[in-house]
Amino acid sequence: MASSSPDALATFLHFGYLPRVEADPRARSWSRVRPEDVLPDGALAREELVARGLAAFRAACGTPGEGLQVLPLSGGIDSRLILAHLRQAGLGPRLVTVTFGVPGTLDFDLAPAVARAAGVRHETIDLTDHPLTRAELLELARAAPWSFVLEVFYNHLPFRRFGRAAVYWSGSQANSLAGEDAHELDPDWARVCRSWARALPAARSLRLTPPGFAPESALPREPPLAGTRLTHAEQLFLMVRNPGRNDPAQLPRGYDVRTPFCQPAWVDFVLRLPTALRARAGLYQELARRSDPELFALPLKNDLGLPPGAPAWRHALRRNRARLERELRRRLPWLRLGTDPNLNYADLDAELRRASPLAALVEESLARLEDARTVPWLRPRELWTRHRRRRANLGDALVLLASLELNLAANGPPAWP
Repeated sequence: MASSSPDALATFLHFGYLPRVEADPRARSWSRVRPEDVLPDGALAREELVARGLAAFRAACGTPGEGLQVLPLSGGIDSRLILAHLRQAGLGPRLVTVTFGVPGTLDFDLAPAVARAAGVRHETIDLTDHPLTRAELLELARAAPWSFVLEVFYNHLPFRRFGRAAVYWSGSQANSLAGEDAHELDPDWARVCRSWARALPAARSLRLTPPGFAPESALPREPPLAGTRLTHAEQLFLMVRNPGRNDPAQLPRGYDVRTPFCQPAWVDFVLRLPTALRARAGLYQELARRSDPELFALPLKNDLGLPPGAPAWRHALRRNRARLERELRRRLPWLRLGTDPNLNYADLDAELRRASPLAALVEESLARLEDARTVPWLRPRELWTRHRRRRANLGDALVLLASLELNLAANGPPAWP
């Protein structure tokens, strides 16, 4: 295996991708909204803002196009809002929703009921023991260099199932633009980069980087865009994380993928909202729920799987239970607690402990890394043994190490920075 810069490898092992600012950030619609364009607080009544937001979203969806419409459907808000629009546009007979994941997770378990309520066809892809080969992952790594290969594989499954003739719908960038981080108003770019980078490791079970590595050193020295409405955190999400990690998974090349949340009609509306209404995506969540009261009367992943209006004590109970289970998984890996309901993809800890296709592939990649001494500060085989013997739950770290090896095998040493 060819030698690579230790900093580049450490950066990938922290973020799951190699951070780069997209080539021309000023070409994107969000670069044109300036602070002075923001509506003054109280300039419009809330009812008027909701009505304008729903009109902006309909305009952003545009003309759906002919043929089969495919919507990956989770248990969250963004895909449900798209579904509400598509069924109101009369596309139900040629619309199919598809959910990938594993039973016991909120995404996998909530989505079918939403599709039934919408009256549309729904398909599921169970990732438990899902077949995959080293050859197809290497092909994906070549198509999307230095991405998190397993995430790309899972997210591309609906595209492989329905082919290039279909129209696909994506909630890409929804949260970043809706205002999840609008309350983070720190003007110090370096401080924001430091806290942002350290809060978002791709593997949370284990630090995979060498001692002394500072992940913020891989981020841009200054904000990509000056004089725009976007906060520093929003710029990092929109122009660094999403192009490097989310887009390769959600927006494969060669497919007709519609991204309404990235379109000017929606961006112009949501970025002009007063900060208090954007903070934590407050108004966005309200207008989504108002878009289709029937669909949004069903439980949401955002509400921990509870229906709207559930009492605060039930939310607190579920939050505390999830927090306790996370801590138990970390401290007592030999406990068998079942599937974490908040997982987005496969149950990696479980998959790597049985004779699954993923386990065989990851074990091979870890052996290649250790034999080539690619990450001399780690002992990949020892980590594999610790996980298999239930001394630690390291599924996310082991899969990320495998992704590193696959990227090196497919692309050679990274040309970075």
